[in-house]
Amino acid sequence: MEKAVERIVEGYFKGEDLVELIESAREELQEVE
Repeated sequence: MEKAVERIVEGYFKGEDLVELIESAREELQEVE
């Protein structure tokens, strides 16, 4: 889960769309479970 959060923060600082980052991270977290 920490990796997903790191990716969101990094992407956010790079100017990526926060909503898209959270959506993709949520999908990844669901795959792990």
